Amino acid sequence: ESGRSPTMMKGENDYRNYGCVVNENNTLSTTNAPSLGACLKLCHDADNCSHVTWFDDTSVMNNFCILLSGCDMLKECEDACSSWQLNCVPPQCFNYNIIDDATRNFNYEGPERYCDNLGCNNTSPDWQGSSWYRVLPPAGTELAKYWEPSSNRCGAG
Repeated sequence: ESGRSPTMMKGENDYRNYGCVVNENNTLSTTNAPSLGACLKLCHDADNCSHVTWFDDTSVMNNFCILLSGCDMLKECEDACSSWQLNCVPPQCFNYNIIDDATRNFNYEGPERYCDNLGCNNTSPDWQGSSWYRVLPPAGTELAKYWEPSSNRCGAG
């Protein structure tokens, strides 16, 4: 199965503060979601979900997620909201492991020296073998671009 990536939907003047017009024909479910990412993940995992409208924590509807089967029209929100459409992408865009161990960050000064290879006895706590990975803080935001021999570490940041 392929995954789906989000694209923010644009209102008349801006991308923010526009929500999909919600009705009984396009509403799949409503729920609280702690973040936009969580709301999008709910849509990704739900059958027939192609759009979300999410109200952030500054909204009266505080972290509220609406899962939709379609979005024919946008209307301006009275409160902080945004609407997103999920587009088809390869499965590795959603099926991946997360690298977020602070020892991976270029600025980390600890004594740990890990080896993320099959057969190593000292692998990083977040390494799960050969797989697709996404790098997140506090590890950094991207993979290493070079190796820094003088410090025996990579230049990820």
